[in-house]
Amino acid sequence: MSATSPEDFNAFRLKWYYSSHSMGIETSLGGAKTTVEISQLELHNLFTKVTDDQADLGKTTFKCIYVYNSHPREPIRNPIITIPANSSSSDDQLAAGWGLAAINGTEQTIATESTPPTLITFKESPTRTEGSVLGRSIPPLSHKSIWIRRVVNFNAQEYPGNGAVIRLLTDNVVQEIIDDDQFPVPDDDYSWTEHGEHDSNEHYSKICDRVRHRNANMNCSTGNWTRSQSSGVASARASNALAICGRNLVSVTKMAFGRDDCENSAQENHYRNTWGLRNRHHSWQEQNVHYLFMDTANGKQYWDETSKQYEFVVKDLAAAHSDAATDWIIVFTNRCMYGSPTTTSTKYILKDLRDLYHPIFEQNGVHFVIQGHLNNYQRTGILHHNAADSDNPSIIDQGSDPSYTIGLGKQSFDDGSNNSGCIFITNGAGGRGHDNISSLAAFTLYSNAIHYGYVYARHRNEEDFRKISISFYDEFDKFLDKVTVTKQLV
Repeated sequence: MSATSPEDFNAFRLKWYYSSHSMGIETSLGGAKTTVEISQLELHNLFTKVTDDQADLGKTTFKCIYVYNSHPREPIRNPIITIPANSSSSDDQLAAGWGLAAINGTEQTIATESTPPTLITFKESPTRTEGSVLGRSIPPLSHKSIWIRRVVNFNAQEYPGNGAVIRLLTDNVVQEIIDDDQFPVPDDDYSWTEHGEHDSNEHYSKICDRVRHRNANMNCSTGNWTRSQSSGVASARASNALAICGRNLVSVTKMAFGRDDCENSAQENHYRNTWGLRNRHHSWQEQNVHYLFMDTANGKQYWDETSKQYEFVVKDLAAAHSDAATDWIIVFTNRCMYGSPTTTSTKYILKDLRDLYHPIFEQNGVHFVIQGHLNNYQRTGILHHNAADSDNPSIIDQGSDPSYTIGLGKQSFDDGSNNSGCIFITNGAGGRGHDNISSLAAFTLYSNAIHYGYVYARHRNEEDFRKISISFYDEFDKFLDKVTVTKQLV
């Protein structure tokens, strides 16, 4: 049995690994992914040889393996398991199906190789249309479990030259990902959504519906998925999270943790496992967009200059800024660096956070900072950090319509005098009661403390330009605000 990739994905980027659980001589019975690569997925590298008794009486066995995407940037898009050439023996049939574990999760275990795994749909699936569809991409440097079933018929005949082919079909294009020097060409049309400060009420339910219908490539949150139990509102942790990560969401959800999301370790681990997050701070590359998610809500010790997060952010942004495949860099935080103050005294803006990180963002070409925490929507112009008085940043461009242009040869916003900057968007309109704005800051170009809603961003990628449009829609999908940036390539 050989496992190969078709011409539309680089076989050297797709790797196979055994699972860790074993009982006696029976191995790869589910559990975590091992570090033992199946260099050549031959039949007896996975299934034991059929004994005479098994051939006489028949036997059904099950094995769990993992497929791993070793590419640093390119996801395995729309993976489908097929078996284009099943067992060459008429007495032996293979079928395969996706495991139940989440991306980068740990698959269920079985007691023996004859124990069927729970709730797995097995298909013999010779073609793409009949194949087992995962329904989402496998992100870069991520793995997903697969179960394989082998049925040996009653009174099977000896067949020493037996073999089969299991193939993983994808929507990738091999010319885009042959090696690291040939970075992937982004899709013509690519999109993502964002929302934050959620509550388990009708407003957030409607926002979930709108986000699912967008069918975006990426879904992001500025945090606080879970309303505090002490508020008398039931936890929305499981229902809200799973409502977003549905079959209509093409890729994945990532989040910037809010304080409510880390009330206890079980709750925090739920989000980490659901979205495949190793740390509260993390980054993500999806096509030509680099996303950085920061942990800003759980104390200064997690983000100051002595923290591991600070070291991570500096290195991560420098790498993204120097990567020719990256056109846009977007940072997500729960706490705000800039914003118009509100009447709610507990909702504050972190000056220390702003003074430490805004200059780093400028140095590394960050285009947008998406913030939460304030229960409203706000958008600034392009702000340049003012070290002498950071409460009053320099507005290097207020835009027109509003729209902005990054000139030929430029990677980020620049006023022509080496003053770079970022656009700050605050969206905490996910369902919690609004924070009314007490005074409008000079740098706030648009604000809304009336509507609940979500952000929808679309990327248009052409040969001579890149364009991003970020819009704010209410829970009924009414358009409320939009900002557009065009980067000229030729």
